[in-house]
Amino acid sequence: MARRKQGRRVKRQTQQSTDSSKDLEAQKDVPRAFVFSRGKVPGALKALVENLKQVMSPNTARALRSQKRNKLRDFVHVAGQLNVSFFLIISATDKAAYLRLVRSPRGPTLSFRIRSYTLASDLAAMLRKPYSAGPGIWQSSPLLVLSGFDKEVQHQALMATMLQNVFPTIKPDEVNKQTPPPPY
Repeated sequence: MARRKQGRRVKRQTQQSTDSSKDLEAQKDVPRAFVFSRGKVPGALKALVENLKQVMSPNTARALRSQKRNKLRDFVHVAGQLNVSFFLIISATDKAAYLRLVRSPRGPTLSFRIRSYTLASDLAAMLRKPYSAGPGIWQSSPLLVLSGFDKEVQHQALMATMLQNVFPTIKPDEVNKQTPPPPY
């Protein structure tokens, strides 16, 4: 009696064929980001990193963990393979906390000093009936509205274009209008 080949059964009737070339081309157009912290960072800033990962999803690696032994070149090396085009790096010194926005592989780097911030848990604690967004809200990219930047000033124009390019462009033809907006 012949032995059957051991392995996992594939349901051939229910498998959908996908056109991988279209999928790969669509994925290259979407900007992706790594969000991580460098150096010794207090717990509140670690929570800020997690909140930023949530805001940047679905186009970020939410399970990315940086360790002390990781160097920046490790992230740059992996970024090319994963089509990651931006790094959001949070660091802290004795005086202040900083956010660096880095364009990969050779783009400009913007450094921001973090003066104040509010975590999602702080907002939920402040509300009497906190709104739970659920996992579905994080499946679409956020909407970014930029105003107040002077396009005539060079550093403000650079900042505006960098912040616009972190998030994917909205294509009105492809927006699903059936999903209700979140209740605010």
